[in-house]
Amino acid sequence: MRRIRPAFVLAACLAATAIPAGAQEKPIRLRTPTWAEVQESADFVRELVAAVRAAAQTGRTVDQAVAELRLPDRYSGYDMSQARQFVDAAYRELAAR
Repeated sequence: MRRIRPAFVLAACLAATAIPAGAQEKPIRLRTPTWAEVQESADFVRELVAAVRAAAQTGRTVDQAVAELRLPDRYSGYDMSQARQFVDAAYRELAAR
């Protein structure tokens, strides 16, 4: 008999409550990304971290770093709506080191 871990049950319950009413009736079809897409995502994160680290090292504030954040055009389709939260978290992480 498999033992169910409490953390798994908690995560499943939280996930179930996050699903909007009626959404459970629709099947969820997730597409597995290609290796090229995984590599591109890794490159994006690597370049984003490098840009934030450079901004922090030059004394920019979080707001300045977000305003001046420039990534290559190949990432123009990426959602940057959470950039401020990412930069803020990265600055806190860098300060803790």
